[in-house]
Amino acid sequence: MGTVPFREVPAKRVPARADVYEDLNEEPQPSGRRGVWSRWKRAAIAVHRDDAVQASKTLQVFLVFCILANSAYTVFYLAHDPTTLSHVLSVNATATFCFILAILLARTGRQLAAALIALSAAGIEILVCTNYLGWSVGFHLFLLAAGQLVFMVLTDRQGVFRWLFLVVAAGVFAFCQFSIEYEIGPSTFSSHTRSVMFSLNVVGTGLVLYFLAAIANLRGREAQAEARAATARAEYLANTDALTGLMNRRPIMMEFDRLDNLESGQFCVGIADLDGFKALNDTFGHGCGDRVLAAVGRILRTNVRATDIVGRWGGEEFIFVLGETPLADAVTLMERLRTKVAALTVVCGDHEHSTTASFGVADGEGGSPSFRVVKRADDAMYDAKAAGRNAVRSRPVEADENPASGRQASPRSLRVRGEKK
Repeated sequence: MGTVPFREVPAKRVPARADVYEDLNEEPQPSGRRGVWSRWKRAAIAVHRDDAVQASKTLQVFLVFCILANSAYTVFYLAHDPTTLSHVLSVNATATFCFILAILLARTGRQLAAALIALSAAGIEILVCTNYLGWSVGFHLFLLAAGQLVFMVLTDRQGVFRWLFLVVAAGVFAFCQFSIEYEIGPSTFSSHTRSVMFSLNVVGTGLVLYFLAAIANLRGREAQAEARAATARAEYLANTDALTGLMNRRPIMMEFDRLDNLESGQFCVGIADLDGFKALNDTFGHGCGDRVLAAVGRILRTNVRATDIVGRWGGEEFIFVLGETPLADAVTLMERLRTKVAALTVVCGDHEHSTTASFGVADGEGGSPSFRVVKRADDAMYDAKAAGRNAVRSRPVEADENPASGRQASPRSLRVRGEKK
């Protein structure tokens, strides 16, 4: 093949692309065991960071609820008997200060410290208030929410603290329920007042549990959405050539299997091969060759119909599967693509490269062996090479019925289903 033409350009010209992975917003990844370990480590750090952020947000909302609840009870105590309830007021004020401090810590990224302070302050406040007023007021009911709360405000890496607070919360609840008297504290607290406080605390506990259940459900949906996105991304990577952004052989072969199982229907297969590409790689290096491949791939995928399938068939070859398309229309499409490729220029360093491609196209019928259509398209592409390159040639389905009408197939033309010459 001939040398790829190029011409000198001024040194001040800037390459059109920073790297050949620009289309996919991907950077080359390191290979080998160290590369796998570094990718796994980065992924683990990202998951932990996301988990900590979610825990911090949940904790801050819970602390706002605690501050509001404490403020409401402070108003109630002041209106009822502030002198007798001074001890409870002091505990409320101290707990509220701790909750505000925890919010500040959470907002500055200290999620674990904020969670430990918040959970400890809430537990101590519940224990002191229950011990002073008796368990009839129902403050200890809030401890029932600890079973779900600790899993929301502490991350998986903080599992030790989860179980520690679960055990402590269960112990405090049992102590309040079985060791503290039903009604103690100031005599000014009537049974009616205690019943009202118990009802309010039951409602408050229910709201906390409802809130935590809603957050857990929301997190579950987010996790499912992330899993679906990860699955779609993995499927995309499995079916896509990273350099050109085109399909790789896997989905193309699946499409051929589908066409083989059809009872009827017309389709065409086109194959394009870049002219003189080996000379470009040998002269200017694979970096420039990759830039040309990526640019050609972008041209091909943006100039076909939405129903057409275009992929990288291997090396500098590309393949097209055109459903419900007559051969004449397929030839017209290949001719348009040939013109687009011939007009393309790609900047690499201080050179500007241009290239051409030879196209071959063949038609087939659904239900017939698709490898024969690929064979004829490949042979037609070599017809274009023999005609001087930068051309489109076709071989209709009649060529299968009259093998003598065409030249002998190339050894690499029978590539579908493992056929060999």
